[in-house]
Amino acid sequence: MSELSKKLAGLSPEKRELILRKLRQQNVLAAPEAVARSTAIPRAPRDQPLPLSFPQRRLWFLDQFEPGTPAYNIPEFARLLGPLQPEVLERSLNEVIRRHEGLRTVFVSEGGEPCQSVLPRLNVPLSVVDLSHLPETERGERCQALALQVAGASFDLARGPLLQTTLVRLAAEEHVLLLVVHHIVSDGWSTGILVRELAALYDAFSRQQPSPLPELPLQYADFAVWQREHLQGEVLGKQLDYWRKQLDGSDSALMLPTDRPRPRVRTHAGGKQSFRVDAAVTRQLRSLAGQERASLFMVMLASLQALLFRYTREPRISVGTYIANRNRTEVEPLIGFFLNTLVMRTDLSGDPTFRELLRRVVDVTLGAYAHQDVPFEKLLEELTPTRDTSFSPFFQTMLVLQNTPEASTGPSRLRLEPFSVAGEPHAQFDLTLWLVEEAEGLEGIWEYNRDLFDASTIERMVAHFQTLLAGIAAHPEQRLRKLPLLPETERSRLLREWNQTERAFPANACLHHLIEGHAARTPDAIAVVDPTRRLTYAELDRQANQLAHHLRTLGVGPGRLTGIFLEKSVEVVVAVLAVLKAGGAYVPLDPSYPQDRTALMLADSRPQVLVTRDTLRAILPASLPPTVCLDTDASAISRQPVTAPTQAVEPEQLAYVVYTSGSTGRPKGVMVTHRSLANAYFAWEDAYRLPTLRAHLQMASFSFDVFSGDFTRALGSGATLVLCPREWLLEPERLHALMLREQVDCGEFVPAVVRLLMGHLEDQRQRLDFMRLVIVGSDTWDMREYHQLRALCGPDTRLVSSYGLSEATIDSTYFENATPTPSEQIVPIGRPFANSRMYLLDAQMQPLPIGVAGELYVGGDGLAQGYWGQAGLTAERFVPSPFDTTPGARLYRTGDMARYTADGTIGFIGRNDSQVKIRGHRIELDEIKAKLLEHASVQAIELLVHEEDSNRQLVAYLTLTSPGAVGAEELRQHLKQHLPPYMIPSAFILLEAFPLTPNGKVDRNALPAPKGIQRTQQEDFVAPRDDVERQLAAVFEELLSMRPIGVHDSFFDLGGHSLMAVRLTVRIREQLGRTLPLATLFQGPTIEQLARALQDDAPARPWSPLVQLHSGGGQPPVFCVPGAGGNTLYLRDLAKRLGSTRPVYGLQARGLDGLAPAHQSVEEMAECYVEALRQVQAHGPYFLLGHSFGSWIAFEMAQRLRKQGETVAFLGVLNTTIPLEPTAHTEAPAFDDADWMASVASTAGRLYGADLSISAEELRPLSPEERRAELTRRLVATGLLPPGTSSQHVHGLIEVYKTAYRIDYLPRDTVPVPITLFQAHERHEDDGIVPTDFAGDATWGWTRYADGAVRIEQVPGDHMTMMVAPHVEPLAEKLREHLDRARTGVSG
Repeated sequence: MSELSKKLAGLSPEKRELILRKLRQQNVLAAPEAVARSTAIPRAPRDQPLPLSFPQRRLWFLDQFEPGTPAYNIPEFARLLGPLQPEVLERSLNEVIRRHEGLRTVFVSEGGEPCQSVLPRLNVPLSVVDLSHLPETERGERCQALALQVAGASFDLARGPLLQTTLVRLAAEEHVLLLVVHHIVSDGWSTGILVRELAALYDAFSRQQPSPLPELPLQYADFAVWQREHLQGEVLGKQLDYWRKQLDGSDSALMLPTDRPRPRVRTHAGGKQSFRVDAAVTRQLRSLAGQERASLFMVMLASLQALLFRYTREPRISVGTYIANRNRTEVEPLIGFFLNTLVMRTDLSGDPTFRELLRRVVDVTLGAYAHQDVPFEKLLEELTPTRDTSFSPFFQTMLVLQNTPEASTGPSRLRLEPFSVAGEPHAQFDLTLWLVEEAEGLEGIWEYNRDLFDASTIERMVAHFQTLLAGIAAHPEQRLRKLPLLPETERSRLLREWNQTERAFPANACLHHLIEGHAARTPDAIAVVDPTRRLTYAELDRQANQLAHHLRTLGVGPGRLTGIFLEKSVEVVVAVLAVLKAGGAYVPLDPSYPQDRTALMLADSRPQVLVTRDTLRAILPASLPPTVCLDTDASAISRQPVTAPTQAVEPEQLAYVVYTSGSTGRPKGVMVTHRSLANAYFAWEDAYRLPTLRAHLQMASFSFDVFSGDFTRALGSGATLVLCPREWLLEPERLHALMLREQVDCGEFVPAVVRLLMGHLEDQRQRLDFMRLVIVGSDTWDMREYHQLRALCGPDTRLVSSYGLSEATIDSTYFENATPTPSEQIVPIGRPFANSRMYLLDAQMQPLPIGVAGELYVGGDGLAQGYWGQAGLTAERFVPSPFDTTPGARLYRTGDMARYTADGTIGFIGRNDSQVKIRGHRIELDEIKAKLLEHASVQAIELLVHEEDSNRQLVAYLTLTSPGAVGAEELRQHLKQHLPPYMIPSAFILLEAFPLTPNGKVDRNALPAPKGIQRTQQEDFVAPRDDVERQLAAVFEELLSMRPIGVHDSFFDLGGHSLMAVRLTVRIREQLGRTLPLATLFQGPTIEQLARALQDDAPARPWSPLVQLHSGGGQPPVFCVPGAGGNTLYLRDLAKRLGSTRPVYGLQARGLDGLAPAHQSVEEMAECYVEALRQVQAHGPYFLLGHSFGSWIAFEMAQRLRKQGETVAFLGVLNTTIPLEPTAHTEAPAFDDADWMASVASTAGRLYGADLSISAEELRPLSPEERRAELTRRLVATGLLPPGTSSQHVHGLIEVYKTAYRIDYLPRDTVPVPITLFQAHERHEDDGIVPTDFAGDATWGWTRYADGAVRIEQVPGDHMTMMVAPHVEPLAEKLREHLDRARTGVSG
């Protein structure tokens, strides 16, 4: 391999990648009979490079990214008590190093491949630090500091040594040994061996006796060779088949109840919490293990998975664990990195008993043990889980039950004790549970990521686990959901302390009694105002009394419903109050509602009387109850008494029935009593200090229960109710003027209306200082909007967010807080109002821990009686309360998901159906909403799943802070920086405003389907002018889900992307019967240009490699050359980020259409490309950029331009070494058509985040035509190509790729050019290794061709992912800086 590695040095990155992938495939697919079948591990010859084991290889790669990182150090600190001879200890230590080759191994690169090099001898000095002269307190502190310093030691894997020792003298007979070993040569088991051997040797040497330890027949390098030879072919295949099936569907992170959103890039800031499992509980758990033929580890694994199941409700839970991986006796005494990680993925569906779960865990664990030979690193390589930098693959929770041998030292004059160091742990995972068996039970440590969890959360988690373990020990036959989880203190806090809302309100008070009291005390105060009329309290009371008497004559009384069908005006307020005074219950009916809905509500409620106006009868159904028309019956009503009816009204009688939407399409009538309505008033009075307020703005539809809330708060407190016409809600200027004119100081807004109002206020530089109380409710909004509105209010303005339901009499909780919180967070719903109680429960109606999401149940005095005429639905939604001793106490199931924060605030999550599945991926819509809200130009979002022909697509609907503030493509790119591809909406629909229901909520049913988007026409819009343009416009509109599209609109500017470009050519072929090369689309992406190209009589257009990736003006263009595939599509993301004034062109390879021959040399390509770019820019200075193989072409172009007398101001090289002298590749494997196709598939997958699951071995038995068809089918199936794509596209791409691979290039007669090298920070295994020719040369050889120093920039990502989101943004930022600097340099 060393000769091959040297020959790889002169190859392009693509060529190295292909050869390395081919060699790995051949290694994996070696014939089973070629694998050694010896039961014993043989000694490996030492006359050739020794390979790394799989786990060593991964650590070596990680060290290449971050050389010398202490993250993989293993510290072992011991206190030594007794007389000590340091020179004997040093001799003992070096004898251990002599015995174990692993401790004198270094890791070097042979031709870019890592290998082990065993040093023949290594003497590690024992440095001694004497602190004995210091005071005792200072000695301890200095020793702790030294220990932390040693633990953070930086090791050079190539030079060694990979262990470090320091002896700290504290007193004559008290020392501390600080020993640190790099993980690449050791593990936890090995540390025990090292300490044990060190003690035995010291004991012998201190007595002048020889070593008592036998020589080792085997060394770690022998194991590494055996592992790599053994683990291939059939052996590997069978093991991988097991893990592939076992880990299917484990791509998503476990949704743990974190305190903060998961960072985009995983962090490792750790914390820890110690605990103990009671000895009696431990004995019972051991007994349970014995009954089920399980181990204690299996019991603890089942317990942990049960806990995680109760937190997340996920039916399959994955937990990682370490295994010593020393299942062969010959490796047990060796020091080395044997440790492996196993994923225990258990099915917890069906709510099994714990005993049943334990049996499942036994099966899972034994299955994992039987397939433990596959290193975790190999699983990552072969199973390719979703790459997401925010969480660890396959599992995020680890369990470790310590069973490594104790470092027993036997009898000795020197006593060893552990020496612990205070410091922050390194959190490798979200959670790690460490357990150690002790005589007094189990000792445990919860290690956690501090960027996800607060210490208080982990304290509760420990308490939950201990409670659960005690429950399991006592009742293993109990089902998981029934096992106890909450300690009594937390249970009491959730059920009682946070629900202590009892208030004593007047027992028999009704709302109309309160209003009558104000009419008597302040008769001339204004009670209600509409745009044309206003009534005093005396006038309101008098008119309501007369109408009430009239209604009584028609049979209205207790238990009798009265429909009110009136437009919002003072009349509707009179009518509501009259019905209450008459003892009846009103049914609000809004004339603006559809007639069918009104008819349904009338038919369902069957009111005794209907109050309306004669002018509205035309829009009422033909069949009506007795009707009172306030206009035509005014004379009869005016003859009624002006005093209040004497009919007594009981608090338990109905006050109103309000209809809400039903999931079946049938409206539900919610029955609310006078007691509940009066309780709501007094709760508001208590929380909102209502008597201090003057005028309440009323905006909600009459049929919405918020109207009743406004009515109740205003008139119950003696204030003025200001009625706002519905159409003014969307006209913030008129709304604001009304508030000023009527001196409004209180109002309840829905978020959609308040957003418009905030925009108006900010535009006009107006404020809401005159408001005393601003309430926002009825829908979700985010904390950014909360603080935005807070900033528009005065210091004395209270800003409250309310939450409620019709079934609990309008409002149940409220939130008020001026403390800034994360902007993406939904505004919490807060705490309950007086006499309301809130419970967060699981499916068994058990209370859930703080922080864990559950369904919200509401109890208390505000509960409605139920649904009118729907006893079954009432029983389903209003359930008996298990937490209230009051007879008949009930809870209402809201269907909303929420969770408690540590201070008792309830955080709203969403409806319990807010989680959707798209193409097999579980998606939380609120997570996408949160990330979109982080964009400064986004005001509000709605997400819907559209399904058409079994194709489910996620669509984002957005309103912006200002028209045109951001485009759909920018939003798409914004999300790509934070979320995996499957969470990116398929379409972004930008709206001026959301459609609203009459209640002011977003009308999700009225949101346009993706194909129904109407695009605002620009001033320069030109409609299609002939049949060809019209056909093309229809195709554009279909693909882009946007209309209308003009003939001058660019396909790419409207959001078309690289994959959609291929779909466009397919649709054109299908619709117009003409094949359009992709290059034609790139050269002319407008309808007008494409139509011209399609005209039969148009002259043939010569092919050009130039593709405009981004238009712009004012700066010289940048010319970009892609890698060996020759396709510029993937450069478009980078081009868009280089600035709006900088045009960017790609130079696309000839032959991608599958028809024209590909170029045969770098020189030929450079000549063609230079000729093309001079058609755009005749003279320099030129700015060139190349990626991968394209870097060599760009360099050759620079050479030709310089030799033609032109200035090359900038040559950017993206992650590519210089070309070296080509050599015969005799050791390189031969490549056939199947290899080429598999390589193209792999490259496409890396660029676009798709797994084509295709290999050369799978393709090889097929004919050439079948291979192309199969690859095309896979590309279509994964969404990289559209249905109907011709395999000709694939054929062209493969031929261009093959031709580039075969090209050898060595620059001749060069002239210096300015070079900037952008190096990828990460290295994918398919990228190969930087050749050893460039060891120590940070410029990768480019210095020899550079004009001055080579500028070097490190950018995130690997060779491919550096070109796509999220890594392309920092690359573009650095590239812009260098382009600007180069431009300034040539212009200055």
